[in-house]
Amino acid sequence: MNSDRLDRIREKLGRLIEKDAEFQTFGSDGTWGGHRYRLEPALSEAALTAFETAHGIRLPAEYREFLNRVGNGGAGPYYGLHGLEKGIREAETYSTEGSEPVKDSFKIPFPLSRKEVAGFIADHDRMIDDGEDDLIRYPEVPDPLTGVVFLSEYGCGWSYCLVVSGEQAGTVWMHGDYLSPIFDDHGQWTFFDWYEDWLDQSLKSLEPGPAEPPKYDADRTIVSYDGWNLKSIPKEVFRCKRLKKLVFSRNGLRKFPTRITRFKELRTLDLSMNPLVEIPDEIGGLANLKRLFLNYNHHRDLPAGLARLENLEELSMYYNYELEAVPPVVARLPKIKTLKFSYSGRLKKVPKDIGRLKTLEMLDLCDCGALARLPASVSELENLKYLYLDNTRIRRLPEGFEKLRNLEALGIAVEDFDWPDAIEKLKRLPKLQWLRIKLEPDYPAAFGELANVRRLTVEQNYMLWHKGRKKLPLPETIGRLSNLEELDLTNNNQAGALPENIGALKNLKTLELGATGIKRFPESLQNLERLEKVAAILDKTGDSACGVLEAEKEKIVRWFPNAKIWIW
Repeated sequence: MNSDRLDRIREKLGRLIEKDAEFQTFGSDGTWGGHRYRLEPALSEAALTAFETAHGIRLPAEYREFLNRVGNGGAGPYYGLHGLEKGIREAETYSTEGSEPVKDSFKIPFPLSRKEVAGFIADHDRMIDDGEDDLIRYPEVPDPLTGVVFLSEYGCGWSYCLVVSGEQAGTVWMHGDYLSPIFDDHGQWTFFDWYEDWLDQSLKSLEPGPAEPPKYDADRTIVSYDGWNLKSIPKEVFRCKRLKKLVFSRNGLRKFPTRITRFKELRTLDLSMNPLVEIPDEIGGLANLKRLFLNYNHHRDLPAGLARLENLEELSMYYNYELEAVPPVVARLPKIKTLKFSYSGRLKKVPKDIGRLKTLEMLDLCDCGALARLPASVSELENLKYLYLDNTRIRRLPEGFEKLRNLEALGIAVEDFDWPDAIEKLKRLPKLQWLRIKLEPDYPAAFGELANVRRLTVEQNYMLWHKGRKKLPLPETIGRLSNLEELDLTNNNQAGALPENIGALKNLKTLELGATGIKRFPESLQNLERLEKVAAILDKTGDSACGVLEAEKEKIVRWFPNAKIWIW
């Protein structure tokens, strides 16, 4: 028991309630289920003992003490602390067998061991020291997720949870697209660490006077001033001799500070969302730079000196409003792997010699609405894996496209596309597994010859929408993709029905129908013996523009008792 610390937490909570009478702290004002600093009645010792006896588990000491001496939920981080029972219910939604929650999943040990977590933290710290935090690989969410009680909703699909069973019992984790232990230089956080940090940060945010930018020690390898609206880089940054990553996005920088070139170890530079127009030749002095982010800026070109960045692997310039062409110097970057120029509305030209980039793996040009053609040399990008051309004016793939033997993913969600020509080229690509396209009334019969495609995403066709085609069934030619494993129609509310022959997709495992106009499931769907997951919105009233009908959900649950039927 850590009674002294709990007393300190209670004192800080009282101070926070007193200082935040106007509910300025995030989540405290009651909006979207916020807590308004209310605390639910504490659980008695008898109630806690009865719970633990009934479930054969001992709750982590700090969490148990809080429930007993402070409250069973209420005032707490973000939208508030869940009560014990709600925390269990939330956890069960992420622990299912088929479409049914695993009962008392919190009793089953958390699947990650101390050794595995220690290995992750060591790798994490090494990445931070190298300035490579963007490359950290977080643990995947186990299926099913067991051994946890959810603590609080963070927002945007993320939550905090407490491990209550297994080797990690007593530690706090973040859950969302992946799992992450919460930790600092002193180790993994316990419940009290997590709760007291929220109190400290909340009290600090209520201190009088304007907020000040962070200050960093001279040995820092990563420095971020994102969103501070600063006109220049603070002087103390230039004392960080080991700096490997500098984030200065969302500020008021008008001129590139050439002093940056003193950072000889710099690997990542992010100057996105600044009123920058020009980048000087001196940038070529950053010999170890690997990643350069210039998104949401107003560049019209890049200097010849950029070609001296012999280690540059990623250049990102999406949402560049003045850019009319991919800068010619880009074709002279010897180690570039990723180029992102998406959402640059004026961009209409790609260098003729882009095919020189033998290391290029990703080229993202989606939503470049003025781009009507690609140079023939694109077909010489022998290591290209990912190509995104969605919502451009490109109607035909360049000649020789079939030479892209390493292409794995292609986004060609464009209207009025030349499908007969494309199919002849795409069917020769042995590694092409993922395809994103626009919904059409039909596709050529040869569509089924795309035998390597495993994942298909079908987006709304706005050209047809504006012509009055508000609803379209998915064409039966889709049913000819014999090796398809995932069909994703998410947010395509123009899609009004699945093809009657969908049962022919014998390898289909995943069906994503969130926010579509699909109401019913064809009878042939029950023939899909490998189906593992169906996700959709539930139309509870029967008159919504989107969502599956209640009776249809019941039907598919009967058909696939062991699948994950996520229709809510």
